Amino acid sequence: VEEVLPDLETMLKTEKHASPLAGAAWAAGRLGAAGRPLLPLLRELAKSADKGVASTCEQSIDVIEKAPAVPQVAEGEARK
Repeated sequence: VEEVLPDLETMLKTEKHASPLAGAAWAAGRLGAAGRPLLPLLRELAKSADKGVASTCEQSIDVIEKAPAVPQVAEGEARK
């Protein structure tokens, strides 16, 4: 998850075309609680004139906000 957050953040900040923006917003929603750092960008994009982008952002915001927090497990513990 940590690997994709910077890429999604960059796309949500810089992309101008609707299709890649909607794809990045959709992907952010699939991260669940791990996508919380992207909420400010998603909220801003939810105001988009493009109804597809706005709708996808709203859906992802809803999914992220409702997702249970994921407990952080140390890498060493995860490998056990």
